[in-house]
Amino acid sequence: MKQIQEEQGMMPKNFQKLQVWNKAMDLTCKIYDIVERLPRWEEFHLKNQLIRSTSSISANIAEGNGQFFKKKEFTHLNIAVGSANESINWIILARRRNYITEDEFQSLETDYREITRMIIALMRKLRQETA
Repeated sequence: MKQIQEEQGMMPKNFQKLQVWNKAMDLTCKIYDIVERLPRWEEFHLKNQLIRSTSSISANIAEGNGQFFKKKEFTHLNIAVGSANESINWIILARRRNYITEDEFQSLETDYREITRMIIALMRKLRQETA
C-alpha cells in the first residue's frame, strides 16, 4: 500500500527536508535577531512587517508542500516569492533609516534573492510535473 501511495504521490511530504525551507527558516531567525535592535517606535511598523513578511516565506513553503494538489502548492510558492520581495522592501527601508549596516543589508538581500531563486526552481519543477 505504501509503495502504491508513493508512486501516486499520495504520501505526506516533509517540508523540513527542503533546503529552501531550511534557508528561509534560518533567515527568519536572523531577522528576529536584527529587529531586536530596532528602535522601540518601530515595534508596530517596521519590526512587525519585517517579521511577518520574512516568516511568511517559510510558512508558505511548508503550507504549499503539504497540499494534495500541485496547483495549490504552486500558489503558495508564488506567495512565498511575493513575501521575499516584500521583505527586501523592508530591509531597504531599514538600511535607509540606518538601522542596519550596508554589510548586513547586502547579506540579507543576497539571502532573500537566493531563496527566491530556489523557490522559482521548485515552481518550474512543479510546472513540468503537471504539464
